[in-house]
Amino acid sequence: MNDLAKTSKPNFLRAKDVSTYFFDGKISYARVLALTKDGKLPATRIGKCYYYTQEALVEWAEKNMGTPAWNGIK
Repeated sequence: MNDLAKTSKPNFLRAKDVSTYFFDGKISYARVLALTKDGKLPATRIGKCYYYTQEALVEWAEKNMGTPAWNGIK
């Protein structure tokens, strides 16, 4: 068994999942996409879709949720 098979696979989310599950519906799908396009949310673009990992979003939240800039994001 190689090293890649031993590691756990990252859990990829799409923008609608991020809006619904990560932000509990408090931030709309359109706002998630806008934040992503502005480079404020960590994501990878493949084709026309953005993909997010739970780990990257949690790390982002820990760094940014207490900042005044976050307070202006609605």
